Amino acid sequence: MRFEMNILPEEYRTKPLSKFSVLVALFFTTAFSLTALFMIWKGKAETAELEEQVAAEHLLFMNKISDLEKITLPTPEIAALTNKIDFVGSILSQSAAKFVTFMYTLENCAGDNIVAERIFPGDFAVLKDKYTISGYGKTIEDILIFVDNINKTSFLTAELKKTDRRETKNKETESVESYENFEIEVFPQKVQRARR
Repeated sequence: MRFEMNILPEEYRTKPLSKFSVLVALFFTTAFSLTALFMIWKGKAETAELEEQVAAEHLLFMNKISDLEKITLPTPEIAALTNKIDFVGSILSQSAAKFVTFMYTLENCAGDNIVAERIFPGDFAVLKDKYTISGYGKTIEDILIFVDNINKTSFLTAELKKTDRRETKNKETESVESYENFEIEVFPQKVQRARR
């Protein structure tokens, strides 16, 4: 004989489970377990497929790298071109900059009545210690202002070496025009020169 004793109040007592509810719970548990197993199996299959693709791409990548390593660059030609580019760059950076600075300074110092005919030496690749400028101006005052303006720059100093008068006859108007020839020695500031 079987006795059951339950001392809990009625509201807390468990009800007996029906066979139908047990079957439903068992069905859902089995379905959930099968779904989880299917997802795990499918994930493993996809992972294996992706790993195969990654291995194939890695092999292709390594083959391309080995092909690139076999290619030899024409290093003597590249070196020759690099030397040519460096040579042109050095000429442009040094000679042109010195020439432009020198000519710009002289142009700013000269007035409207000054004409420079000759600059000796004409090589501006290396900064010389002395340049001789010869030309003419309308008056001796214009020439002295030119020399004074050169001496006021931070780049050059100048000394007037000689002047002489030149007269030309205008064939159309039959008038005589006079100019002052000059010769100036210009010294870059970097070069120390002995005073005479």
